[in-house]
Amino acid sequence: MEMVVLALIAAALGALLGGLTTRAVSLARQGADEAGRDGVDVLRGGDRSGRDAVQPAVG
Repeated sequence: MEMVVLALIAAALGALLGGLTTRAVSLARQGADEAGRDGVDVLRGGDRSGRDAVQPAVG
């Protein structure tokens, strides 16, 4: 009987953690999409002006 209760608790915690992870990924993707629409290049570190945060070396 105790093993059944522990298994149910473990399953509930696993489902909760899975749901939180899914929500976090969803929010991260939404934020990246919104930043992209605002002209911010999230992956390259650009700012709203369209310039890269790291300037290429000249010469």
